[in-house]
Amino acid sequence: MKLLKQLIESDLFKYHAKPESLEHGSRREELNRKEALKSPRTAFNYARDVIKGRWPEAEDIISKDPPHAFLYATYIIGKRWLKGEKAISENSSWAYLYAHNIIKSRWPKGEKAISRDPVDKHKYEKEFGVKL
Repeated sequence: MKLLKQLIESDLFKYHAKPESLEHGSRREELNRKEALKSPRTAFNYARDVIKGRWPEAEDIISKDPPHAFLYATYIIGKRWLKGEKAISENSSWAYLYAHNIIKSRWPKGEKAISRDPVDKHKYEKEFGVKL
């Protein structure tokens, strides 16, 4: 019970529960920014839910994680994000989704990873008329 109470009272829990309650420039917002920078997931969520846009300070950490690099490019930037392409290109599913949703054409940089997964390979070949 004590642990649950500590969790509920923690700044990180409050951020996830009520991101709109943060006041710009507040000490709690600053604590949450520091916590958010600890992982690609929390950094992406903070950019999406609190900043509601690009967060240059977090882009290095987000760009190294395939799923969150893809999500950042898709939902925050809305177009190609060169900084995140290296990580995205190393994972078959995220590379396929990036080619399909963002680039909307062949993406040679991601084809090596895509070719390793039979399902993604089949979808990619069918959609873009290529043989990997």
